[in-house]
Amino acid sequence: EHDNEHLVGRMMGLYLEVLVVVLGSPESGVTTPSESAEELFARARDAASGRAPVPVNSWLPLLEHSAQLGHAPAQAMLGLAHAQGHTGVIDQQQSVLWFRKAAQQGDRNSAFNLVTLCTARPVCIQGTREQQLGWLQDAADSGLADASFELGNLLAEFEPERAYRAYMAASVVDHVPATYNAARMLALGSGDKLDADLMAAMHLFARAARAAHEHPKAAADARDALGRLRPLWLKQAESETGLDAMTKRFDEANRMPHEAEEACTSAWRRGMQHWQAFEEAYVAHASYENAAAAANLRLAVAVFSEMLDGGSCQATNGCKSRECLSSEYSSIRMDTASALNEYRTYLLLSKLAEGTRNLARDPSELAVAAGWHERLVQSDLCRELYAVAESDQSCFNDQLAAAITLRRRNNETTKAEALRLLGHQHAHAATHWITHLQTPRVFWPNLLAQPWWVAAQFGVATALEAAWRQGQLTSDLHRLLRKSALQDVDQFERITSSGAPISGRDGDDADAVGVWSEFMLFDGAKWNERRCAITIALCTVLRTAPEVAGDVRTADGAILGPQGQVTVFRLRPGAHVLPHVGVSNRRLVLQFPLAGFEGVGFRVANEWRNYSEGRAMVFDDSFEHEVVHNGPNERFVLYAVMHHPQLGVPALRNSVGDGHGTQEIGLNDMD
Repeated sequence: EHDNEHLVGRMMGLYLEVLVVVLGSPESGVTTPSESAEELFARARDAASGRAPVPVNSWLPLLEHSAQLGHAPAQAMLGLAHAQGHTGVIDQQQSVLWFRKAAQQGDRNSAFNLVTLCTARPVCIQGTREQQLGWLQDAADSGLADASFELGNLLAEFEPERAYRAYMAASVVDHVPATYNAARMLALGSGDKLDADLMAAMHLFARAARAAHEHPKAAADARDALGRLRPLWLKQAESETGLDAMTKRFDEANRMPHEAEEACTSAWRRGMQHWQAFEEAYVAHASYENAAAAANLRLAVAVFSEMLDGGSCQATNGCKSRECLSSEYSSIRMDTASALNEYRTYLLLSKLAEGTRNLARDPSELAVAAGWHERLVQSDLCRELYAVAESDQSCFNDQLAAAITLRRRNNETTKAEALRLLGHQHAHAATHWITHLQTPRVFWPNLLAQPWWVAAQFGVATALEAAWRQGQLTSDLHRLLRKSALQDVDQFERITSSGAPISGRDGDDADAVGVWSEFMLFDGAKWNERRCAITIALCTVLRTAPEVAGDVRTADGAILGPQGQVTVFRLRPGAHVLPHVGVSNRRLVLQFPLAGFEGVGFRVANEWRNYSEGRAMVFDDSFEHEVVHNGPNERFVLYAVMHHPQLGVPALRNSVGDGHGTQEIGLNDMD
């Protein structure tokens, strides 16, 4: 916070024309013991105000004597004399001393002069807190920006709303530290005394950040604050749902009056109404064949596209009204012909990327979807929200990886390669991919990268193959299917994401389970004990396999828990799991075919393979991969995520029941 400490030594030039002069005509500098302070002051005033030059010693001793006797007008005049050099030399320290004495007796002119001479710094003004507040408020009301700033500093802890108003009074005349402090107050809020307003805070920080020449320290701090707040705003925007919440966010993203504002916000609300209708329809029936959901999604995409590239947010003459030009946020506008700024543009591009990706099962939609993703990735806001680890929320990594996959699906490998290189241009994001075939959202460049791995090098693969030969995995599947046929509480569940990379034969996705479904055993943190009581052999092998259920201590001392889920996937004949990539190359995926694997082709990178009975397959899902099911029967396959072997040696936790520890379940405990 830019308070007194930051401003020590920052003395503005004293403009003498703002000092209030209390003068009135000449006489002698000789005093008599019987003269009162008032009489001494009158003689000094008369001597000093004559037209003809008079020696300073003809009036200064009179004035000093009167001031020392506590006469406020004399103290005020003496302060002025020292400030203007009428005593023979400009003495700011003496001037402040006498102005302060006069101000403490209620002389408002001296109080103003004191505040002006001290550039409003309380350490210089001194006096009681009540006196400081009063003096600063009077000076602030007279338009002294430094006074408004220091008034805000004094009030910030106890009266935040009044402090904010004081900062803003200084901010509108470009007082940079006041602008910073006002932004800080809005960013943090103050309980029920001052509401937090992230967008308004970012606008003000942006103003302060542009004043590097006038106030480099405040500008640098503002740039730092803005750099931290913008990703926070993006994360909030990404997680926000609902028509009202999203409409409010769009409205608040622009704080400047504009000719096209009403039309623009109306279009956003209309687009969000279609989007909400899409989401409601999809929740009612989570199928990519849901025609009502798709129709509403297309309407939303059309509205948002027109807002960006059409005319609903444009103004013929831009924003040139006095209200626009005098707005405290006027310097934020980059294009006054449009009611869109970079924040609103981000919201639109984010919706367009998400919406068109959901529609891109249709090959004719691939290029359009890729284009919106690319525009989003090239925006500054998207580039500022990036991931360096798997748990980081990101825009840049996710959208760039999706754009590459869309271009590859559309056979545009040249464009995919150009996008891969774009990932290298980001100084921080974990997107320095080696090939456009391997573009996880978080890429660790020092790990061995190969699409297919030899399954025999993993103990869990060997254990599963042994359990298969004993018939134990087949028993698990039969028990699971019997339970499912009886409509038991544990059923295969549809992969419900509207953007899931799946397509199939017409009508196959219409029922409750859909083309692609799963039976989750482990969600990455906790085993489902009820389901493990059905798939006894699978859970026994996997939860005692360090590669799957163990922790790894990496070379830098970090401990990584299990990398992901364990599930049984069900895929209907005629289905196509579309090309996609996993989230990280710090993990590998094991698949074990349980049934219906005849006629199923599996591609990782550029190599197609087929399942073999009783044999595990291990691949790196950070490479692009897809599955095509041309067989006659439903495919059932075990899917388990493992640690990449170069991370370190995995080990199971010692305790039982800690989410993913060992369990004493015998392989012979089956029917």
